[in-house]
Amino acid sequence: MSTKNKQILLMGTIVILLNLMFFMTTPESLPLPFLTAPFVLLFAGLYLSMQLVLANIARNLRPKTGRGLSLAIAALPVLLLLLQSIGQLTPRDFVITVGLIAGLLFYFRKTDFL
Repeated sequence: MSTKNKQILLMGTIVILLNLMFFMTTPESLPLPFLTAPFVLLFAGLYLSMQLVLANIARNLRPKTGRGLSLAIAALPVLLLLLQSIGQLTPRDFVITVGLIAGLLFYFRKTDFL
């Protein structure tokens, strides 16, 4: 099985797990690890889908750059959703979150981490 097929299969599994969590549980009765699971699953699904999209759109993109962009694109909505879920999302928080993601990407790029 190719890497692309494995990623698609994993994304499908993540979507099924997210749907099961959303439709078969109530947040009031769940322990804390299960409350954080949808955010982790959402991040993993967004990351995998962005890797597939970037691999198909920008074929001349280096793998490290593609991973970094996928991480940033996946992390931004998840962080904003986390802030919204606790009632702390304001325009200032949005700007800070975007700046944090951009700063981390710049730092990781300079240190050759990604």
